[in-house]
Amino acid sequence: GHTGSAVKVLTPHQLASIVYGTRGYEATLMDLRGCDIILDEIHTYTKVTRSIVLKIVEMLKRLGCRIHIGTATMPSVLTNRIRDLLGPETVYEVALTDEQLDEFDRHRIHKVPDYDQAQCHIEQAIADGQKVLIVANRVEVAQQRFQKLQEDYPDIPMLLLHSRFKRGERGRLEQQLTGKRTDGSGEPIREFNTGEGPCIVVSTQVVEVSLDISFDLMITDTAPLDALIQRFGRVNRKRTCETIGTIKPVYVIARPQTEGDAKPYELDSLQASFNALPDDAILHERDVQQLIDQVFTNVDNILIDKDAIYVNGRWRIERLVHK
Repeated sequence: GHTGSAVKVLTPHQLASIVYGTRGYEATLMDLRGCDIILDEIHTYTKVTRSIVLKIVEMLKRLGCRIHIGTATMPSVLTNRIRDLLGPETVYEVALTDEQLDEFDRHRIHKVPDYDQAQCHIEQAIADGQKVLIVANRVEVAQQRFQKLQEDYPDIPMLLLHSRFKRGERGRLEQQLTGKRTDGSGEPIREFNTGEGPCIVVSTQVVEVSLDISFDLMITDTAPLDALIQRFGRVNRKRTCETIGTIKPVYVIARPQTEGDAKPYELDSLQASFNALPDDAILHERDVQQLIDQVFTNVDNILIDKDAIYVNGRWRIERLVHK
């Protein structure tokens, strides 16, 4: 409905339509052609998503787009593949030095065997007037933890956030969480993130991106390391002369034992990510890239081409292809 607009904000799902040729993809292709495309935080949680990311970059280049990628959590193997796709001579990279990164150390990681072992830290944090963020990988788990916390701390402001809320309700909850007006003024409404005193927020992965919040303590399920780095960024986020050098705790729960319990992630990725994290130690920002490369050692080529409309430099028309 906004073909030709000078500035557009798209979801990864909308961009993926040009890979799979879903309804209306032709208009999207024509609209994107020759544009500047900003990919903010490329996430690579599964082998399939990594393959789709590469295919999207390949197609955007074919459309003559100028591609800008901003990320703190991309494995070097994927960076190298994207660099090769774009042509190394056309790529310009910007990164902080190790000395600059040292100024961003802000989390002490503690590994715990299960959620029960982490719960004991909530009571002390509440007593100290701190803001607590609990992140679960699955909606059902988040709901269960939220219900139990309501029983244990009935007088503490508490909020539950996940992807199954209707859009309007989720928007209202996110405004409560950020504690700021959504009229463009950014004025604080003195709730949760901008409120005084302790609070508890239970969330799923939806808290990882696009929310400018800063909590004092986190308890989180193990996720792929790039996702965990994003989650950690919701703790001790405010950067002022007073906060630089301050370290705050993050408790990471050991990965589950079965593939079923690991969903929506891959069990081997969770194990590698949990093993890579330091324990009872500061997570140094200068080491993050090395840790991510330790977890994501290769980029497997998942055969998504059988469903793609652009293969080996040629377009395919779905109705003329036997599938």
